[in-house]
Amino acid sequence: MQFDPKSPDSPESEQKPKIFDLVSILMILVGVILFSKPLFDPWAGKAEFLLSELLMFGITLVFLKLQKFNVAELIRWNPLPRKLWWSLLLLVTGFVILLDELDRIISILIPMPVERIDELRSAFIFSTLPEAIWIILGVVIAAPLIEETIFRGIFQGTLERSFNPTQAVLWTSLIFAIIHFQIWWFIQILLLSVLLGYLCWRSNSIFPAVFIHIGNNLWTIFIMNSPDHFLLNLYLWHDHVNPLLVVLAIVISFYGFKIFDSKFANSKE
Repeated sequence: MQFDPKSPDSPESEQKPKIFDLVSILMILVGVILFSKPLFDPWAGKAEFLLSELLMFGITLVFLKLQKFNVAELIRWNPLPRKLWWSLLLLVTGFVILLDELDRIISILIPMPVERIDELRSAFIFSTLPEAIWIILGVVIAAPLIEETIFRGIFQGTLERSFNPTQAVLWTSLIFAIIHFQIWWFIQILLLSVLLGYLCWRSNSIFPAVFIHIGNNLWTIFIMNSPDHFLLNLYLWHDHVNPLLVVLAIVISFYGFKIFDSKFANSKE
Protein backbone atom coordinates (compact mmCIF):
# COMPACT_ATOMS: atom_id res chain seq x y z
CA MET A 1 0.00 0.00 0.00
CA GLN A 2 1.29 3.46 -0.90
CA PHE A 3 1.16 6.00 1.94
CA ASP A 4 2.83 8.97 0.29
CA PRO A 5 0.42 11.92 0.41
CA LYS A 6 2.23 13.33 -2.63
CA SER A 7 1.74 10.10 -4.60
CA PRO A 8 0.84 10.70 -8.25
CA ASP A 9 -1.78 7.97 -7.86
CA SER A 10 -3.71 10.09 -5.38
CA PRO A 11 -6.76 11.75 -6.95
CA GLU A 12 -6.61 15.53 -7.06
CA SER A 13 -9.83 17.51 -7.02
CA GLU A 14 -10.01 20.66 -9.09
CA GLN A 15 -10.91 22.89 -6.16
CA LYS A 16 -9.06 22.84 -2.84
CA PRO A 17 -9.66 24.83 0.35
CA LYS A 18 -7.46 27.88 0.84
CA ILE A 19 -6.24 29.59 4.00
CA PHE A 20 -9.29 31.86 3.87
CA ASP A 21 -11.55 28.80 3.98
CA LEU A 22 -9.72 27.54 7.07
CA VAL A 23 -10.30 30.89 8.76
CA SER A 24 -14.01 30.59 7.95
CA ILE A 25 -14.15 27.08 9.40
CA LEU A 26 -12.25 28.25 12.49
CA MET A 27 -14.82 31.00 13.05
CA ILE A 28 -17.57 28.39 12.75
CA LEU A 29 -15.88 26.21 15.36
CA VAL A 30 -15.36 29.10 17.77
CA GLY A 31 -19.02 30.07 17.36
CA VAL A 32 -20.18 26.53 18.14
CA ILE A 33 -17.89 26.33 21.18
CA LEU A 34 -19.11 29.66 22.56
CA PHE A 35 -22.83 29.19 21.93
CA SER A 36 -23.40 25.44 22.22
CA LYS A 37 -23.21 25.42 26.03
CA PRO A 38 -26.01 27.95 26.60
CA LEU A 39 -27.95 26.21 23.81
CA PHE A 40 -27.68 22.66 25.18
CA ASP A 41 -26.88 23.09 28.87
CA PRO A 42 -30.42 23.74 30.14
CA TRP A 43 -31.78 20.40 28.90
CA ALA A 44 -29.11 18.14 27.38
CA GLY A 45 -27.32 17.01 30.55
CA LYS A 46 -24.38 14.67 29.87
CA ALA A 47 -25.34 14.56 26.17
CA GLU A 48 -24.21 18.18 25.79
CA PHE A 49 -20.71 17.26 24.64
CA LEU A 50 -21.96 14.83 22.00
CA LEU A 51 -24.46 17.33 20.64
CA SER A 52 -21.83 20.06 20.48
CA GLU A 53 -19.42 17.83 18.53
CA LEU A 54 -22.15 16.77 16.10
CA LEU A 55 -23.18 20.39 15.57
CA MET A 56 -19.56 21.35 14.93
CA PHE A 57 -19.15 18.55 12.40
CA GLY A 58 -22.47 19.16 10.69
CA ILE A 59 -21.93 22.88 10.10
CA THR A 60 -18.37 22.25 8.86
CA LEU A 61 -19.61 19.67 6.34
CA VAL A 62 -22.35 22.01 5.13
CA PHE A 63 -19.74 24.74 4.59
CA LEU A 64 -17.49 22.38 2.61
CA LYS A 65 -20.41 21.17 0.50
CA LEU A 66 -21.54 24.71 -0.25
CA GLN A 67 -18.00 25.50 -1.41
CA LYS A 68 -18.14 22.38 -3.62
CA PHE A 69 -15.00 20.85 -2.13
CA ASN A 70 -14.25 17.14 -2.39
CA VAL A 71 -15.17 16.21 1.19
CA ALA A 72 -14.20 12.54 0.85
CA GLU A 73 -10.67 13.55 -0.08
CA LEU A 74 -10.32 16.28 2.54
CA ILE A 75 -11.31 14.24 5.58
CA ARG A 76 -8.51 11.67 5.03
CA TRP A 77 -10.48 8.64 6.14
CA ASN A 78 -7.92 6.40 4.47
CA PRO A 79 -7.56 2.82 5.78
CA LEU A 80 -4.42 1.58 7.51
CA PRO A 81 -2.74 -1.81 7.14
CA ARG A 82 -3.33 -4.06 10.13
CA LYS A 83 0.40 -4.35 10.77
CA LEU A 84 0.48 -0.71 11.93
CA TRP A 85 -2.12 -1.09 14.69
CA TRP A 86 0.26 -2.92 17.03
CA SER A 87 2.63 0.05 17.05
CA LEU A 88 -0.29 2.42 17.67
CA LEU A 89 -1.39 0.33 20.64
CA LEU A 90 2.10 0.71 22.13
CA LEU A 91 2.09 4.44 21.41
CA VAL A 92 -1.27 5.10 23.00
CA THR A 93 -0.42 3.00 26.07
CA GLY A 94 2.81 4.82 26.73
CA PHE A 95 1.82 8.31 25.69
CA VAL A 96 -1.35 8.61 27.77
CA ILE A 97 0.64 7.74 30.89
CA LEU A 98 3.30 10.32 30.05
CA LEU A 99 0.66 12.96 29.38
CA ASP A 100 -1.03 12.17 32.68
CA GLU A 101 2.23 12.68 34.57
CA LEU A 102 2.98 15.87 32.63
CA ASP A 103 -0.48 17.13 33.55
CA ARG A 104 0.22 16.45 37.23
CA ILE A 105 3.51 18.35 37.05
CA ILE A 106 1.99 21.33 35.25
CA SER A 107 -0.91 21.45 37.71
CA ILE A 108 1.66 22.14 40.42
CA LEU A 109 3.25 24.98 38.44
CA ILE A 110 -0.04 26.38 37.11
CA PRO A 111 -2.81 25.32 39.51
CA MET A 112 -6.26 25.03 38.03
CA PRO A 113 -8.87 27.13 39.87
CA VAL A 114 -11.17 25.17 42.13
CA GLU A 115 -14.19 26.47 40.22
CA ARG A 116 -12.82 25.05 36.97
CA ILE A 117 -12.06 21.70 38.60
CA ASP A 118 -15.65 21.54 39.87
CA GLU A 119 -16.93 22.31 36.34
CA LEU A 120 -14.87 19.47 34.87
CA ARG A 121 -16.03 17.04 37.51
CA SER A 122 -19.62 18.03 36.92
CA ALA A 123 -19.18 17.52 33.17
CA PHE A 124 -17.25 14.25 33.07
CA ILE A 125 -17.99 12.30 36.25
CA PHE A 126 -20.99 10.01 35.89
CA SER A 127 -23.18 8.32 38.49
CA THR A 128 -25.59 6.34 36.30
CA LEU A 129 -25.28 4.08 33.27
CA PRO A 130 -27.09 6.51 30.90
CA GLU A 131 -24.71 9.28 31.97
CA ALA A 132 -21.74 7.00 31.33
CA ILE A 133 -23.04 6.14 27.86
CA TRP A 134 -23.52 9.80 26.91
CA ILE A 135 -20.03 10.70 28.10
CA ILE A 136 -18.43 7.76 26.28
CA LEU A 137 -20.30 8.59 23.07
CA GLY A 138 -19.40 12.27 23.25
CA VAL A 139 -15.90 12.39 24.75
CA VAL A 140 -14.39 9.04 23.78
CA ILE A 141 -15.96 8.40 20.36
CA ALA A 142 -17.41 11.54 18.75
CA ALA A 143 -14.76 14.05 19.89
CA PRO A 144 -11.70 12.13 18.59
CA LEU A 145 -13.31 11.23 15.26
CA ILE A 146 -14.80 14.66 14.57
CA GLU A 147 -11.91 16.77 15.87
CA GLU A 148 -9.28 14.72 14.05
CA THR A 149 -11.32 14.84 10.85
CA ILE A 150 -11.52 18.62 11.03
CA PHE A 151 -8.00 19.40 12.25
CA ARG A 152 -5.72 16.59 11.07
CA GLY A 153 -7.80 16.01 7.96
CA ILE A 154 -9.14 19.32 6.67
CA PHE A 155 -6.87 21.84 8.40
CA GLN A 156 -3.55 20.02 8.26
CA GLY A 157 -4.18 18.62 4.80
CA THR A 158 -4.85 22.12 3.47
CA LEU A 159 -1.78 23.56 5.20
CA GLU A 160 0.39 20.75 3.83
CA ARG A 161 -0.38 22.05 0.34
CA SER A 162 0.63 25.60 1.31
CA PHE A 163 3.59 24.93 3.62
CA ASN A 164 6.05 22.16 4.33
CA PRO A 165 4.85 19.24 6.52
CA THR A 166 6.60 20.50 9.67
CA GLN A 167 4.95 23.91 9.42
CA ALA A 168 1.58 22.31 8.66
CA VAL A 169 1.79 20.05 11.72
CA LEU A 170 2.94 22.86 14.03
CA TRP A 171 0.35 25.40 12.86
CA THR A 172 -2.45 22.86 13.10
CA SER A 173 -1.28 21.79 16.56
CA LEU A 174 -1.11 25.38 17.78
CA ILE A 175 -4.62 26.14 16.53
CA PHE A 176 -5.91 22.88 18.01
CA ALA A 177 -4.42 23.70 21.42
CA ILE A 178 -5.69 27.29 21.43
CA ILE A 179 -9.25 26.45 20.38
CA HIS A 180 -9.68 24.21 23.43
CA PHE A 181 -9.54 27.38 25.58
CA GLN A 182 -7.75 25.51 28.37
CA ILE A 183 -4.57 27.30 29.46
CA TRP A 184 -3.94 24.62 32.08
CA TRP A 185 -3.88 21.91 29.40
CA PHE A 186 -2.27 23.93 26.61
CA ILE A 187 1.15 22.25 26.71
CA GLN A 188 -0.30 18.74 27.01
CA ILE A 189 -2.72 19.29 24.11
CA LEU A 190 0.02 20.87 21.99
CA LEU A 191 2.44 17.97 22.49
CA LEU A 192 -0.25 15.39 21.82
CA SER A 193 -1.35 17.29 18.74
CA VAL A 194 2.18 17.38 17.29
CA LEU A 195 2.43 13.61 17.64
CA LEU A 196 -0.99 13.10 16.06
CA GLY A 197 -0.15 15.47 13.23
CA TYR A 198 3.07 13.65 12.45
CA LEU A 199 1.38 10.25 12.39
CA CYS A 200 -1.37 11.61 10.16
CA TRP A 201 1.10 13.12 7.71
CA ARG A 202 3.19 9.95 7.57
CA SER A 203 0.23 7.67 6.93
CA ASN A 204 -2.00 10.12 5.02
CA SER A 205 -4.79 8.94 7.31
CA ILE A 206 -6.47 10.42 10.37
CA PHE A 207 -7.02 7.01 11.96
CA PRO A 208 -3.70 6.84 13.88
CA ALA A 209 -4.63 10.21 15.39
CA VAL A 210 -8.20 9.09 16.10
CA PHE A 211 -6.99 5.90 17.81
CA ILE A 212 -4.55 7.71 20.11
CA HIS A 213 -7.04 10.51 20.77
CA ILE A 214 -9.62 7.90 21.80
CA GLY A 215 -7.12 6.26 24.13
CA ASN A 216 -6.19 9.56 25.75
CA ASN A 217 -9.80 10.62 26.33
CA LEU A 218 -10.80 7.16 27.56
CA TRP A 219 -7.95 7.13 30.08
CA THR A 220 -8.88 10.62 31.28
CA ILE A 221 -12.51 9.60 31.85
CA PHE A 222 -11.36 6.40 33.55
CA ILE A 223 -9.02 8.29 35.91
CA MET A 224 -11.69 10.85 36.80
CA ASN A 225 -14.24 8.14 37.62
CA SER A 226 -11.94 5.64 39.38
CA PRO A 227 -11.96 5.17 43.14
CA ASP A 228 -9.03 6.87 44.86
CA HIS A 229 -7.87 3.67 46.53
CA PHE A 230 -7.51 1.95 43.14
CA LEU A 231 -5.27 4.70 41.80
CA LEU A 232 -3.21 4.90 44.98
CA ASN A 233 -2.60 1.16 45.10
CA LEU A 234 -1.83 0.49 41.44
CA TYR A 235 -0.99 3.68 39.62
CA LEU A 236 -0.04 6.68 41.74
CA TRP A 237 2.95 7.47 43.93
CA HIS A 238 2.71 10.65 46.05
CA ASP A 239 0.12 12.19 43.69
CA HIS A 240 2.29 11.38 40.68
CA VAL A 241 2.34 8.43 38.32
CA ASN A 242 4.51 5.65 39.68
CA PRO A 243 8.08 6.34 38.42
CA LEU A 244 8.42 2.74 37.24
CA LEU A 245 5.33 3.20 35.08
CA VAL A 246 6.75 6.45 33.71
CA VAL A 247 9.98 4.71 32.68
CA LEU A 248 8.01 1.86 31.16
CA ALA A 249 5.80 4.36 29.30
CA ILE A 250 8.87 6.08 27.81
CA VAL A 251 10.22 2.76 26.57
CA ILE A 252 6.86 1.66 25.17
CA SER A 253 6.26 5.00 23.43
CA PHE A 254 9.72 5.02 21.85
CA TYR A 255 9.38 1.43 20.71
CA GLY A 256 5.89 1.99 19.29
CA PHE A 257 7.00 5.11 17.43
CA LYS A 258 10.02 3.28 16.00
CA ILE A 259 7.88 0.38 14.79
CA PHE A 260 5.36 2.73 13.16
CA ASP A 261 8.07 4.67 11.37
CA SER A 262 9.94 1.59 10.20
CA LYS A 263 6.82 -0.18 8.92
CA PHE A 264 5.76 2.97 7.13
CA ALA A 265 9.18 3.23 5.46
CA ASN A 266 9.16 -0.46 4.57
CA SER A 267 5.76 -0.09 2.94
CA LYS A 268 7.09 2.43 0.44
CA GLU A 269 8.45 1.27 -2.84
